[in-house]
Formats: sequence, C-alpha cells, structure tokens
Amino acid sequence: MLSALTLLSLSLVPAIAQHGPPAPGGKGAVGKISAISAASITVKNREGTASTFKISSSATFKLDGKAAKVSDLATGQFAMVVSTDGTTTTAINARTKMGPPPGGGPGGPPPDGGPGGPPPDGGFGGPPPDGGPDGPPPGEG
Repeated sequence: MLSALTLLSLSLVPAIAQHGPPAPGGKGAVGKISAISAASITVKNREGTASTFKISSSATFKLDGKAAKVSDLATGQFAMVVSTDGTTTTAINARTKMGPPPGGGPGGPPPDGGPGGPPPDGGFGGPPPDGGPDGPPPGEG
C-alpha cells in the first residue's frame, strides 16, 4: 500500500514538471500545511519536521492543479513548496486531499474513458443501436 507521502509525490508530478523539483540540498519542502498567511507558509513532513518559508511577492500558487491565490490555501492541505534559497518560496503547489491528480493520473483512467478505460457507454465494437453499417440491431438478424 502506498504511503501518504508517496501519494502526495505522485499527485504533484505535474506541478514538478511545470515548476521543477525542490532545489538540490533540500531547499524546498513537501508535506502538510500547518500554518499559512500572506507572508509565510509552514509545512510538516511525515516525520513531523516543520519547514517555514517566506512567501515571495512573485510566488505562484496552484490548488488541485489550478491557478490559485495564497488565500485559497489552508492548513491541512498537502503542499510542495519550491524554494531556490531555502528561506523564500517561489511556488506552492497544494492539494486539498491525497490521491492522484484530477484526470486519472497514476492509478486509474480519466473519467471520460480516455486512454486506459472504456468509453462511458460501456464498450467497443458491436452493432450500433440503430442497426447501421455494422448490422441490424440485436434480436433482428
């Protein structure tokens, strides 16, 4: 079974691709938001170690994969804080709950039946319901 931190890491893959991973040397952080204000954010990792960062005036924010404001973030959400210097954040990517990102990331097909899942009408092939070019409707042949 996947740990909460593993699921968080998987759910933040799109954010990492857009903003890059935390800087080498552990200058960023991943964990649960334990405090947030317009000026700073504190996240605790799964071991309970807290990391606090000043929020840059040019920082970008995402919540559940969508553009957000710092006021949209809240304690209890899961976040990846990107920092180049270890004290100030340049990007915060947060999720309201653990799990794969919207759109069926690791662990499941997208809800529209795209790659990895059948269409919502139940399947592929077979005659069309109106008996079109593939043959008559079921029971009429």
